[in-house]
Amino acid sequence: MKNQIFSRLFKNFTANAIGQVINILIQFFTVPIFLTFWRKEVYGEWLLLFTIPNYLVLSDFGFGIVASNEITIQMQRKNYKAVSEIFTSIWFLISLISVFIFTIMLIFSKIINFTKILNIQTIVANEVTLIILILIGYTLLSMQTNMIESGFRCIQKYHIGVSYLNSIRLFEWTILIFMVISKHGPVAAAWSLFIGRFIGFMFMIYKLYGTNNYTRFRLKNLSLKWIKKMFSPSVSLMAFPLGNAIVTQGSILFIGWFVGAVGVVLFTISRTYSRIIYQTITMLNYAYWPEYSIAYGADNFLLLKKLGRTSITFAFWISLILFIILSLVANSFFRIWTKGNFSPDIKIIYLLMIDSILISLWNTTSIMLTSDNTHKLIAKGYIFIIIIMMALAALLTNLYSMYGMIIALIIGDACILIYFFNRGLKKLGDAPIEYLRSIFSIQTIFTKLKVDKGDVFFKLWKD
Repeated sequence: MKNQIFSRLFKNFTANAIGQVINILIQFFTVPIFLTFWRKEVYGEWLLLFTIPNYLVLSDFGFGIVASNEITIQMQRKNYKAVSEIFTSIWFLISLISVFIFTIMLIFSKIINFTKILNIQTIVANEVTLIILILIGYTLLSMQTNMIESGFRCIQKYHIGVSYLNSIRLFEWTILIFMVISKHGPVAAAWSLFIGRFIGFMFMIYKLYGTNNYTRFRLKNLSLKWIKKMFSPSVSLMAFPLGNAIVTQGSILFIGWFVGAVGVVLFTISRTYSRIIYQTITMLNYAYWPEYSIAYGADNFLLLKKLGRTSITFAFWISLILFIILSLVANSFFRIWTKGNFSPDIKIIYLLMIDSILISLWNTTSIMLTSDNTHKLIAKGYIFIIIIMMALAALLTNLYSMYGMIIALIIGDACILIYFFNRGLKKLGDAPIEYLRSIFSIQTIFTKLKVDKGDVFFKLWKD
């Protein structure tokens, strides 16, 4: 069983890592291609239009993630009736929300002059409206494919679901690039994304329906009871993206007020670099997420404790290694990345990387706390700390410029880490001293879990 767990963790992490590589490749190659075949003005307006649907990404109010957790738990308990009811009910709800949002945006498109509001001067007005509607449809369809992924997660095939999502993203952007190279305009580009996502969506449904009989949409399984039960944890889950948005936008706003535009550029570029640590640990956390739900479903608290210890140990040591590497290459990286136009303040880089480590560690703990949908209390505590943090950030930024902002972030994220650690220890009944000792011991990964030396994950680590 332990070999199976580590094998799944390795596959999950690999799938997430490949997804990250695909995102990087898309960002790296699309910019020069667009600038080669489109005018700068057209590309700039395309980017502006493309940002509008991004505000709808969280419009399912967390129902998709909460449903994924619950389906995985119920599948482990062999409560197949509940699995079918939850899958059908939440998919129906997300579809209903999608239709409602698209209808509202369709009405707005008849009333609002997007061209004037967004100051679009190159793309004609009727195309602007059409592009926005197509991209909204694309975003809402993406919500549907994310729901389909939960069907793979619950049968311990999370890596396959993620691999399909990665393939869909690569497929749709390949079509997009082909259309751009073929000298088609923004409307065709928008359609290429939508069509690519739709084909991928149908493919995922086909593959999912071939895996089991429980994660299928059947109206007879529609249950208002499960929708009501999912409502509270779904709304509570929104505290995390909300808090992240408050910190991200609030920090830039305060620095803009008290430091100036140059300070915003310095802070944004430095934070982007430091977040490499957080983004790497996030891939690891997502690999652990379905395993936590599986353990909760089996009421295996010993396994939960072991998963908790190994995940935080991995997170700590990987963060530390990345901190050292990023510190050593910072000057050279920024000289190449910005073509010599930006000289980093090493002290700011160090402080932001320390904050990134704190965020990575509390995020690792939060995955364990949210994977069984009992996160209502910690969500309230999290938002409370975020509000205090930003109030402190405003005060310290006014007094000590950018250093004040970063110190406030470090204090706030340290408080979140302590709070989440405390809640996690209470939930698992783990001993604080042993837990902390395990974090600083790399042997935790092997001795605590008694890993078979023939396991692929062990071999990879040893090599």
